[in-house]
Amino acid sequence: MLKNRAEWKIFSFSLDISVQSAFRAGAFSQRRNVHSHLHHFNKETALGTLEYAGYEVVDYVYPPNLAISPLAKMAKPIRTACFKLGPDLAVRLFGGYSLLILAR
Repeated sequence: MLKNRAEWKIFSFSLDISVQSAFRAGAFSQRRNVHSHLHHFNKETALGTLEYAGYEVVDYVYPPNLAISPLAKMAKPIRTACFKLGPDLAVRLFGGYSLLILAR
């Protein structure tokens, strides 16, 4: 139903699948309980889902991570440095990012 409403769409995916989440027992069920996530994504599965649905992915970006928990504040310098070295690697390792996708 969405496809015919406009030529351009912006999708936002929470990227729940990461090395950190794979090692934490109950990480996925916790995300489901707190954020009502029915599906869990990484960059590849998010892009693939839209392409499978017939969308053309034009561009994507990781928006700034605005986490404010005490643990997130402590980890921010490490996450920021890793993200500057390689955004995809940082997202795969630490999780907690989202992906904005421009598609048509």
